Amino acid sequence: MKLNLLYLLMLPVFIFGACTQEEATEQMTDADLISAIQRAEKVEIDPSALPDNATVIVSRDFEDDYTDRAMLATELGYEVRLRGSRGTRMGQPTDLYFNLNGRKLDAERGMRGRRGGPNGEGRSGHGPKECFELVFPVTFVMPDGTSVTGDDEATVRDAIKAWYNANPDAKGRPELQFPVSVILDDGTELNDVTKEQLQEIRLDCKPGSPGHHGPRRRCFEFVFPVSFTMPDGSVITGESGPQLREALKAWHEANPDVKERPEPQFPLDVILKDSTQKTLTTLEEFQELVESCGPKGPGHAGQGGHHGPGMKAACFELVYPVSFTMPDNSTITGENREEVRDAIKAWREANPGVKGRPMLVFPVEIVYKDGTTKEIADQAEMRAARKDCK
Repeated sequence: MKLNLLYLLMLPVFIFGACTQEEATEQMTDADLISAIQRAEKVEIDPSALPDNATVIVSRDFEDDYTDRAMLATELGYEVRLRGSRGTRMGQPTDLYFNLNGRKLDAERGMRGRRGGPNGEGRSGHGPKECFELVFPVTFVMPDGTSVTGDDEATVRDAIKAWYNANPDAKGRPELQFPVSVILDDGTELNDVTKEQLQEIRLDCKPGSPGHHGPRRRCFEFVFPVSFTMPDGSVITGESGPQLREALKAWHEANPDVKERPEPQFPLDVILKDSTQKTLTTLEEFQELVESCGPKGPGHAGQGGHHGPGMKAACFELVYPVSFTMPDNSTITGENREEVRDAIKAWREANPGVKGRPMLVFPVEIVYKDGTTKEIADQAEMRAARKDCK
C-alpha cells in the first residue's frame, strides 16, 4: 500500500519532468537544437526506428540518396547522415536533423555561418538536381587515396557504399576524376569536361537560371527526333531529350571500352534563341553554330579545341550539288548549302506530320582544306574521313 501511494505521489514528478524536457526542446530555436544534437553523445539506431515523419521526408525529398547512418541524441533529436547514390554526388554526405517528433529542423533559423546548412542540412547541403548524366566508366578517389572505378552507375555506387561501410569514421568525400564526359538532358554529349566546366553546367541545372537544361554556351535547342550514329555503326534515335540521353547512356554502359564518340546525323534541325528554326546539313555548320554561342562552357573551340559534342573539327567540306532522300522517298537536290537548307525547310512545311529524317545520297565528293578531293561511297566512309581529321 505504501509503495502504491509512493508511486502515485512520484508519477506527476515523472510526467512533469518529461513534459519539461519536451517543452524545453520545443522552445529552442532549430539552430540551437541542431547545435545541441551535434555536440551531444549519440547512439546509432536502425533507420527504420526513425519517427514516421522523418522517414517520409528522407524517402520523398532525398530519393537519390541512401541512409548511411542514423543517430539518436537522447532527449534532443536525431542526426541522419545521407550519401548521394547517383551521378557526381555519389558518396557525397548530407546531414539532416530532426526533433524527437520527426520534424525536420531548419538551420536557417538563426544559424547562418555555422555548420548546418539550409533546411537542416549539414556541410554538403543538397544542390539542384543534376540535368546531365555521367558517361561511364568513371573513377572516384576515396579519402584514403584508393580509387573506385566502374563501367556503370550501380557498380560505382556499390563500391563507394562498401568503402564507407568498411571505413565508418572516415572524413572527407569521394573526388570525381577529370576530365569526364556527360550527356545533357537534350541528348547532347560533351567530352573532356573539366571540373570548372562541370561546375558551370551544374549551376545551370537550377530552375530559373539563364542556362537551365544545359551549359551557358547553348544558344539553340534540338528539334526532335534526333539521331546519332554510334561508333559501332548502329543508330540511336530519340523522340525527346530524356529519351535520347537514356539511350546514349545505355549504349556507353554496354560498350565501356569504346573511346570514339557518336556523331549526329544530318540534316539536323535546331531552334535558335530568337525562336527561328534552322536546318544544319553538315558537321561544319554545326560547329560554326556551336562556336557562335560564345566561349562559355565545354564544347567551345576556344576551350581545349573542342567542336561540339565529342567531335573533331572537320577538315573537309561537301562538294555541291548534293542530294537528300526525304522520309517520303522523294529527293531534293541543291547547288549549295542555302539551296539544300531552303528545300528541306519547304518540304517540312509541306509535310508537317511526317516523321523521319533526310538521308544524304551517296556517293558524294568532299574537298579537303589543301584542295584535294575524295569520293565517299557511304556513311561508314564519311565517319572514317571525319575520324581522320587532325
